[in-house]
Parts: sequence; structure tokens; C-alpha cells
Amino acid sequence: MKKIIFIMFMIIMVHSSAQSDVITFDNLASFGDLTTDIYNNTLNKLYSKINTGIGGDNIVNQTITSEDIATAVNPLVRDQENVGEYVFTGLTLPSSGAATSGTMTAGTAYITKDDDATLHRVVTATSSAITNFSGYTANQDNWVYLDFAGSFAIQAVGIGASQPADLSNSIVLGQVEVDSGGTIQSADETARQTTPPSLRIYQDSLMGLYISRDITDVDIVTVGRGEIELGSTGGKRRNTSSINIDFDVSGLGGLAAADTYTANTFYYLYTFPNTGNASNYSGIAGSATTGVADVADERLVGWCYSDSSMNISADSVGGYKALGSSQPNIVHISRATDIATTSNTYVAMITGKFYSSGRPIFMMFTAPVNTTSTNGAFFAFSVDGVTHGETSLDDTDNAQRQIATTTAIAKVGAGEHTINAIWHTTGAVSITQVGATEGARRLTIMEL
Repeated sequence: MKKIIFIMFMIIMVHSSAQSDVITFDNLASFGDLTTDIYNNTLNKLYSKINTGIGGDNIVNQTITSEDIATAVNPLVRDQENVGEYVFTGLTLPSSGAATSGTMTAGTAYITKDDDATLHRVVTATSSAITNFSGYTANQDNWVYLDFAGSFAIQAVGIGASQPADLSNSIVLGQVEVDSGGTIQSADETARQTTPPSLRIYQDSLMGLYISRDITDVDIVTVGRGEIELGSTGGKRRNTSSINIDFDVSGLGGLAAADTYTANTFYYLYTFPNTGNASNYSGIAGSATTGVADVADERLVGWCYSDSSMNISADSVGGYKALGSSQPNIVHISRATDIATTSNTYVAMITGKFYSSGRPIFMMFTAPVNTTSTNGAFFAFSVDGVTHGETSLDDTDNAQRQIATTTAIAKVGAGEHTINAIWHTTGAVSITQVGATEGARRLTIMEL
């Protein structure tokens, strides 16, 4: 009798929960209909279905959780390893008004559950985040956190104090300063992670980060907005605005502490993981191409040259292209002064300082030149003393202006180079380049 009751129970359970690809059976009119064949066939159907796979439609939603899946194949563990936790969108902190009515916008974040290292997608509803900003402390910096289950929390510290230790199972969203009267003074979200920190697409990827000299301050180099991969622990970093490297500053944001700002010197520009948050990069300069001692996970992104007046030359800055970056490495020099020569051997017309990562370089020179009835001229480039791209202008019946133009491609080694546009006459009479009134002489150098 007990066996009969057990069999009937199993049949009822299988029949009632099946949705598709179900196990079928014959209804019994009475217990007297139970035969050996019916008993064995029913058990065989159960055995066959359980051992050969239960259709997905027969599994009720949310009855299998990440805890039921082996770590080796758990997709939430793989996501945590390959993507990492970050704020995907929204979750904007309140930055003004009464703290009692402060709310955050809706948003989505990916947050790790610490005990099993699974990454969870958390979506908050519109303005539901810390409604009325519950839990804030007046006259404090209130650090806001969101955990993997969708709950918010606040840790308060003194205004201007260091960021407190992160809460378990949570991601930091930033800090909100509340004054003694309960009014929000400001919100700072720089501590939040806004890009997948563990995502690796191209280990040496770099987009943007264009290098230029500040247009007003001769001691500042600007590194433009962009995204860059910074070492094994730095991860991918992104800035939405440019940063400055000020050579009048020693250390972070300036010239490395071990270096001295001097004239006629090449310097190298690095970005490194911002020490104040997990999303941005900062800048520093040094005199070596092998790095600086002040920071870790730095990456060489550009170069500049300090001229004879100990100013960063506006026409001698560029990007570092050895790892295939999108940055341009171009120098364009223009001089609008009058010069002349009677030399029958090459002398410099215009000089450029250039750093190459080892790729070929393209050079172009143009200038209006006044030849004479007895004098023509030759023009070329000198790359570290080696002549490239020679061309000439013939003498003319009467002194008149002609346009000298020459181009060349040269293979140069990685390193610092002095590149001159050079000229000489074909006779003994002076030829002139009247840059002040008839047109500047121009030299362009570009790494290909």
C-alpha cells in the first residue's frame, strides 16, 4: 500500500508541474488497475527524463540561483573576473537643496557580492535612491553606497576627511557635503567607477589624449580627453576633459621630483591612474623614456622640448606612437623673419626638434625665395646630419621670387632628433628669404 501511495504521489507531482516536453502516463480507474507493466513504465519514464535532461520549460523561473551553479561555469563569476563592478548609467547624486528632500536619479550598476565573487546587475527606479536622503549627517561628508541587492547606505566623515573604507558587497557612488543646517552644499562623484575596470579588449589601447602646449602658459602641456589602458592594476581609465602637466610644479601633475626643468631638453609625458578615484587618469613628466619613480602603472603618451629660453616650445610637442595610438605626432614650425646666405655649402634655414618612436617620418618644407640672374639655390633636409630630399631652384634673368618646396620620407630610429631645412647658393651672390614680408618659411615633420 505504501508503494502505491508513493507512486501516485510521484505521478501527481510530475503531472502538475510539467509545462512542455512533459512526462505522460495512463490514468488509473482504481488501485485494482495497477499492474506490473504500469508500475515499471511509469518509473522508466521518470528515470529516462531525469537522466537524459529536463526541458528548460519545466524549470520554474528563479528556482535555480547563482549559488546552485558551479564556480567554474557560473556566468556571474566570469562577469566579475572579466568586467568588474562599475556604474553603467544614472545614479546622479543630489548636489543642492535640503538634504531631507534629496534624491538620486534612476540608474544601473554592476556590483560584486563579496562572499561568492558574483557580479550582479542592479537597476534602481526613478528617484527611489535614498528618498529624502535618509541617514545623512549634518556638517559632514556623506559617502553613498549601493549594494548588490539594491539597498543604499551612507557613511559620514568630517568635511574634507579621507574617504572611508568601502562597505562590503557595495560600490561607492560618491560623496555629498551637507552643512550644519541640513542643506546640501555639493556632490562629488569622482570616486565612482564608470568604466568596466577589468575589461580587456586591447591591452595597449589608447584613444584621444592629444598633446599640445598651452596657448598662454609656456610651462604647461595639455593632455586631451580620451581613454587609455594603464597597466595590470591601473586598468582602463577615461577622462572627459583635458588635464595639464605644469613644469613649474614638482611631482604629480608636474615634473617628476627627481628631474630639473632646464633649457634645450627633451621631456616625456606620462599618464597614470588617478590616485583619488578608480576612473580617471592624471599626468606627470620626466626626463627619461623608461618611466618616473613618483607613480606606478604610468604609460608614455607624448613628448615635448624646452627651448633655449626654458619654455616648452609650442611647435615641439607630440604623441608617442610606438604602440599604435591614435595620437598625432606632428611638428609644424613657421618663421617669418628675413634671412640670407652666400654659402656654397648647406646651412640651416629652420630647425625642428622631434621625438620619433621609430616609425618613418614625412618631412615637407616650403618658402618663397629670391634668386638672382647668377644665383640659383639648393634645398634639402638634414636629419641628424644626414641629407634627404634635395631639390633646387634655377637662377633667373632678373632677381625675382620663386617658391621652394621639397618633401622626403626618412627612416629614423626611436629617439630624439634634430631636423633642419637647409639651403645653399649656386654662385657667390647672396640669395634671400624675405620671411617678414613675402611669406614665412615652414617646416612640417610627421611620424607615419
